[in-house]
Amino acid sequence: MHSLNRIFRGLTLISIAAGLMYFALPGQHRALTPQLFGLTQVQPNLFIDDVSRSAQALDLIAQADRTNRAFFGPLEATPTFLFCYSVECADDFGIHTSGLTLRDRFILLSPQGINPMIVTHERAHAELHGFGSWVDYFDPIYPMWFDEGLASFISADSRLMIPQTVGEAIWTTDLHTWRDWGAVVTRENWPQVYGASLGLVTDIIDQSGCSGLYKLIQDVRNGADFDVALDELPGTALDRMDRKLHVKPCLFTRS
Repeated sequence: MHSLNRIFRGLTLISIAAGLMYFALPGQHRALTPQLFGLTQVQPNLFIDDVSRSAQALDLIAQADRTNRAFFGPLEATPTFLFCYSVECADDFGIHTSGLTLRDRFILLSPQGINPMIVTHERAHAELHGFGSWVDYFDPIYPMWFDEGLASFISADSRLMIPQTVGEAIWTTDLHTWRDWGAVVTRENWPQVYGASLGLVTDIIDQSGCSGLYKLIQDVRNGADFDVALDELPGTALDRMDRKLHVKPCLFTRS
């Protein structure tokens, strides 16, 4: 009995400590209960720190949905958006970039990320992540170079520096996990890293067409290994180091 009491007291203390840390420490965990940290719910899937800008936020979400629907077809992910118009809010929720996506559940945006391109980029992540599971955080079914390259492609990110050849971009295929990506990307080199990943995605389109890109996404979603599915696409094996990278849009035809 005394042992059970000690265990119960220990678990109680641990629970209290965890609760205190949850409320005391800023970070992305706060997305689970945004109202407790100053955000107002204006739609079932939208929390915001400045309700006077709700109309703009809703319009940005609608634009992002339209663009992603044109690419993916009917959208399956239903992420909750947290719009932080103030730096203080972004710090409270641990948003240290323009935006970030937590699986297909949450999209968190800082002041510099509240624009059509970033919202569309993060919405693309949510849709692609919805094809996997939480395990993919550690071992994603879509490697990070493809995940980021595809989101940059869908959002038409014009800030990026795309290399001239496959050989100059191929190194990003080593960036498979979140940890791999985070260990390489810096405030100084992100246009080059994202640009190289975007270049490889556009090379898939150049060699196999938009239909090939869609097939790759669908095959992996259905359980195929990404690298195997990529190699099986006609002409898309990333083995021609001198092949020029041509940035061309897909003519989105999905409804």
